[in-house]
Formats: sequence, structure tokens, C-alpha cells
Amino acid sequence: MPTIPLTEPPVQLQDLAWAKTEANAIAPLLNTQAITGADATKAYITQLLPKARLIHIATHGLLDDIRQLGIPGAIALAPSDEDNGFLTAGEIYDMKLNAELVVLSACSTGQGKITGDGVVGLSRCLIAAGVKSVIVSLWSVGDLSTALLMVKFYQIFQQGVAAAIALNEAQRWLLGINKTELAAWVKTNERFFDATLKMNLRHRLHQLDDNAKPFENPRHWAAFCAIGQ
Repeated sequence: MPTIPLTEPPVQLQDLAWAKTEANAIAPLLNTQAITGADATKAYITQLLPKARLIHIATHGLLDDIRQLGIPGAIALAPSDEDNGFLTAGEIYDMKLNAELVVLSACSTGQGKITGDGVVGLSRCLIAAGVKSVIVSLWSVGDLSTALLMVKFYQIFQQGVAAAIALNEAQRWLLGINKTELAAWVKTNERFFDATLKMNLRHRLHQLDDNAKPFENPRHWAAFCAIGQ
């Protein structure tokens, strides 16, 4: 993870423990390979973005205008010898993208500077660059619940359901599912989840009653919203 250069002292971003788990869970649904860790450099990712139809990014999302260009927001990618790893909203604005959907599963990616025209940030810059629909998180969400929500979202989305509707259905599923139903669903879909996720889910569910709903609190699902078509 890169270092935020404008703080005193500079702040080293911590790796998101669940980002790789989330990416590896979603990749089979999209018939692709996840790009994680040091491989996810800014240079490599920006080379791939214009060619992609679906883009899912699980990482830190920053609100500050780290280059002081007046457009808040940046995505933290892997740093390299050529750059610090930050893909800013301003750089995204200047791209030509053709994606049907971009999902930013990150900390605080949906917020930006509030103006008379609405929220200015990563989501608006993606739309301006040509992306049809964007799903962003408005606050930091638990990684376990996010991984479950996103797998369910893509399962619905790939049935031809519009992104906003698929997200709403996945959110209602997550808030309403109980321990017994969730355990059965994970078993049916276990090929999407690595050992770490399954172990942590078992630990979370262990002491709950069978009818308990472990993710009904809005903090687990309400942060995500769809923007665009």
C-alpha cells in the first residue's frame, strides 16, 4: 500500500486484510483472474481499465485531494518505482472508459466535496470518463459482510438485472438471511470463498441462534449505493 505524502508525518496505508479474499471470491463469477497485492500497480491497472467491461476495485478510497488539484478522491493501488500508487479522481476524469459497471468496494469512496451540482468525487469522475454505472461505498464496511454482499450482487447482476436493482436485492438478502440459511448458502457457493473467509464466518456464527440474522444491522449493507444508469 502507498504512503499518503501530504500528512505530517507521511502515513503508510495498511493492507486491507479482506481485499484479496473479496477479489478472489468475485473473480470466478466474472470468469477472470484477480489482480492483487504488488501486481496491482497503477501503471498496470490504468492500462487495463479502458479495455474492461466490468471493473471491481477493493482497496482504500481517499477523500482528500492528495495532489491539491481541486478534485477530491483517489484510489490506492500498489506503488512502484514510477509512481506512488494513487490513482486520483482527476486522472480518472481524463480517461476514456467503456465499462458497463465499476464497483468501488473501498473505504469512503462515495463521498466528495459537496457542490450545487451534487457530489464531486470518484463516482462522478468515473461517469464523466464513460462508465455507465458505478457502485460506491459511503463509509467503511466490514470486509466479511462486503464479500458476501458482493458475491450475491454479481450472481443477481449476471442474470441481466440492472445494477441498482441487483444491489438492492443483494442488500435485502443480506439483512434478512439468518444463520441457518447463510450456512447453507455458503456451503452451496463455497468455491467462491477461501479458507480465511469460511473460518471467520464460522467463528462469527458459532454462538448465534439458528434464527439470528448476523448482518441485519444497516452498517453491514447500507453503505453501498448505485449511481448512473
